[in-house]
Amino acid sequence: MSLIIWDETPMINKTVFDAVDRTLKDIRSHLPGGDFPFGGIPVILGGDFHQTLPIIPHGDRSATVLACLHHAKVWPHLTHLFLRQNMRLATNQDDLNAEFAAWINQLSTDENLIGNVHLPEYIPQTTSKSVFTESIYPASELEKAHLNPDFFIGRAILTPHIAKVDDLNGLIQEAMTSANHTLNSNDEADLNENAQGREELTAEFLNSLSHSSLPLSRLELRIGAPIMLMRNLDPKQGLCNSTRITVTCISHQCMEVRINSGDFNGQYYLIYHYTLSNSIAFSFTLRRT
Repeated sequence: MSLIIWDETPMINKTVFDAVDRTLKDIRSHLPGGDFPFGGIPVILGGDFHQTLPIIPHGDRSATVLACLHHAKVWPHLTHLFLRQNMRLATNQDDLNAEFAAWINQLSTDENLIGNVHLPEYIPQTTSKSVFTESIYPASELEKAHLNPDFFIGRAILTPHIAKVDDLNGLIQEAMTSANHTLNSNDEADLNENAQGREELTAEFLNSLSHSSLPLSRLELRIGAPIMLMRNLDPKQGLCNSTRITVTCISHQCMEVRINSGDFNGQYYLIYHYTLSNSIAFSFTLRRT
């Protein structure tokens, strides 16, 4: 290994960097420079500290700050480089994009922008969910979106809360006319033999649990609907975290999808049942397949 490029590092807990540092030092201890940071391997850490910092469940602001990269043991050994040119704007001469990028940057650096932030006039505003979704996913086009795999490319809605994601997904899928499929999970709870409340962990109760680290117990999917992977399933085939794909076929055992972007754009793959678990959000380990 000659180089490690690590992006979105401000979002990662400092303990991860220290663990990688120790591991690489152990692996390369017999090599010259093996006692250097990261075992002597050049590492490029990228990210924007104006964005989301590490998430500390039930933690306060101080806990979040203490978990940041600049409190990691390797931080004093890093050389700090500041990127000052927006390379995306360099290839896009749209004045409106440049103005929007400048406004976004101002939100992070202007200390006078506190409290309620007023949106620029060129950003459409509405309080109606139907009007909002219609502006991005017109119902007239959604009706035949399953026939056009490129329809969803370049269209997306961002929201900070997963409950809003589920709500908006429901509105958009209702406007689609393709076949609807309901997928129900198989939920299990891993408990200590002496744990209390075992009889309360019914299938209905486990199905009702929701957490951002797990998919919903009941998924409503339509042929042609866009979905995003939340796990690395097969990076060599392009099935990585945040890959945008389109559902092309659903059966009892698997689901066929089409990748919508990147080097694997247009490739079809089968995704089978797999199990995810969470032992942090609950007093037991929830396994959802």
